[in-house]
Amino acid sequence: MERKSKVTNISLKREGFDPPRSTIYDTTSWILMAMTLLLVLLLHLLPGLLVGLATYELVQLLVKFLKIVNIHHVRAKLAAVSLIALGVVSLIIVATVGLISFLQRAVVKSSVKRIRQHP
Repeated sequence: MERKSKVTNISLKREGFDPPRSTIYDTTSWILMAMTLLLVLLLHLLPGLLVGLATYELVQLLVKFLKIVNIHHVRAKLAAVSLIALGVVSLIIVATVGLISFLQRAVVKSSVKRIRQHP
């Protein structure tokens, strides 16, 4: 015995729900957003935008973590930004020291090589 399902009158729109009409402010903000995104692409600012958005998300994640430690929201944001800044500055310092060390070794090796070639 075969059962056939009869589904009729399926509507994805909820009954009695009318979406709000967009105002002139909504339309203006959409146009400004589109122009800004176009300028970001034309001026090659996409990497900066992505880094800024990633930093914002990292701050938000650290703030949630710092809430567990019972730090006030404003102080948690300040602490999160400070931790990120400390990490970035530390990374720059380590990279600079590494680059200087690498270049010094390269200069010393090339000097020793020249001295050995021309006694």
